[in-house]
Amino acid sequence: MNESHTQHLFSLHDIMMVRIQVQSNADINHVSKLSYHLQGPYEIVELFGHGAYGLRKLSSPDAPTLK
Repeated sequence: MNESHTQHLFSLHDIMMVRIQVQSNADINHVSKLSYHLQGPYEIVELFGHGAYGLRKLSSPDAPTLK
C-alpha cells in the first residue's frame, strides 16, 4: 500500500521545521484535532537511517541533539 508514497530524504546540515501535533484540552474546552504547530528551525547533525535524524536548534549550537 505504501509503495506509491515517496520517502523524503534529507542530507546532513539541511535546515528543517518540525510539525508537532497539538493536544486537545477538555479542561478549557479547547479542541485541537488535526492541528499542528511548527517548531524550529533545526539543522540535521546526524543521520540514523530509516528516516530518523539527529537535530539541533539553529539558535543554540551547544544544545543537545534531539532525535
